[in-house]
Amino acid sequence: HFQAEGVQPGDEIQILAPVGFSLVGTSGCSGYRSIAGSAPAPSCSGARLSFRATGAGAINHEFEIIVTNPARTPKVQENFWACQHRRAGTLVAAAAFAGVGIVPVPVVRVNLLPGIRSAQSSGGSIQFLVTAALAADMISVRALSSGGDLSGSTTSCGTLVSRETSRVNVTLTVTPGVVSGLILKNVTLSSAGVTEWEVVTLQGGAIRDRWQGSGFTQAPKLQVESAVFSQLVDAHPSSQWRPA
Repeated sequence: HFQAEGVQPGDEIQILAPVGFSLVGTSGCSGYRSIAGSAPAPSCSGARLSFRATGAGAINHEFEIIVTNPARTPKVQENFWACQHRRAGTLVAAAAFAGVGIVPVPVVRVNLLPGIRSAQSSGGSIQFLVTAALAADMISVRALSSGGDLSGSTTSCGTLVSRETSRVNVTLTVTPGVVSGLILKNVTLSSAGVTEWEVVTLQGGAIRDRWQGSGFTQAPKLQVESAVFSQLVDAHPSSQWRPA
C-alpha cells in the first residue's frame, strides 16, 4: 500500500522491491489497484514499478500492489522497499522501509508406490519427495486424513526416531532446493479417498519448513462374493479356476 503526495505533471514515481520479488503481473504490474487520486497505469520490470504523472495540476495518488513472496526472506541488507519521487531528474523525496520476514513453504509430493493400493490393506509403501527452502536434519510426517496407520512403518531412508499411529519422525539430511526422498514401508492403508498429510522439517528440534496438502487417492477395498463364485465353479466343473 503506497501513497504519493504533491505529485506534479511530469514527475516520476519509482518503487523498488526487495531482492527476490517480481512486480510483473500477467497483465501489467502485479495486482496493481488505484485507490485514490488519478495517475496513469504504471509499468513494471523485474522488481521495479514506475509511472510518470500527467494532467494539469498536483495530485495525491494512493495505490496498492499484490505480489507473490519469494521462497525465503531476503538478506537483511537487501530486504528493503525503496520509494523515490523525482522531478526533472532531481530527487524530490525518498523513503525506505524494511520488508517482513517470510515463512518458507516447501514443495512436497506424496506417492503410493506400486503394489497394494486398496484401502484397509497392509504392506503399503509411501514415498515423500520434499524440496525444502531451509536446511534441516529431520523430517516429521503426519497422516491427517485417510493416510493410514504408521505405527508399524519402517524406512531405509535415514534413521527412524519415533513412530505413532499417525506420525513418524526420521532423521534425514535436508538440503535447501534439493529433493529429499523418504519412503515409509509397511504402512496399513486407511479408508478410501484422497489422503491428506502434514510434512515438517526440523533442525535441532526447531521447525524449519511446514507443508500441508493432499497426496494420492486410495481405491476402495475390493470385495468378492465367494458364494456366487463357488456356484460358477460348480456349474463348470472342468474349469481350472478355484477359490483361494
